[in-house]
Amino acid sequence: MTSSDIIALSSAVIAICALFATAWQAWLAYQHNRLSVRPLLVWHIARKNSSVCPSIAFTVRNLGLGPAVIRERYFTKDNQRFLRPDGQTDEVQAFIAHVLGTKIQYQLNQFGLPGKDGAIPSQGEILIAELEFPDLRFSNLELVFQMAGDVAFNLNYESMYGEKYKLEAR
Repeated sequence: MTSSDIIALSSAVIAICALFATAWQAWLAYQHNRLSVRPLLVWHIARKNSSVCPSIAFTVRNLGLGPAVIRERYFTKDNQRFLRPDGQTDEVQAFIAHVLGTKIQYQLNQFGLPGKDGAIPSQGEILIAELEFPDLRFSNLELVFQMAGDVAFNLNYESMYGEKYKLEAR
């Protein structure tokens, strides 16, 4: 083997190592970018005691670094999906009436759902419902949850890379 063969072989080995290092670095950058835009939706229940009457607010917050693209959202009662009888898509008002009915007096002040194929931005928050209970004391707010029974809010969402996630809030 001549010295030119050794130099050529050494060059080929170095080129292969450089190719491997470049591919590995590209894979690490891809993984980092995916994590950099990962959403993290959390369910939050806020209880408020005011001089008028106690209230409960239900919100969804995105604590992740990227937007959450909403694919599906729905409520369940006793593990059965709730569908409005009239086929409308904003089920909040109908679902609360279905769950609480006339068991307890309440006032629904604000409500809404994130739109399908819409997005919740990073650090964004969506108010699902805000309820006031004029005939209830703050110390008795847990009765509302007992009367409601086994209810859940389900949200299927994706990252900007199409990774699928699910929030099931009870």
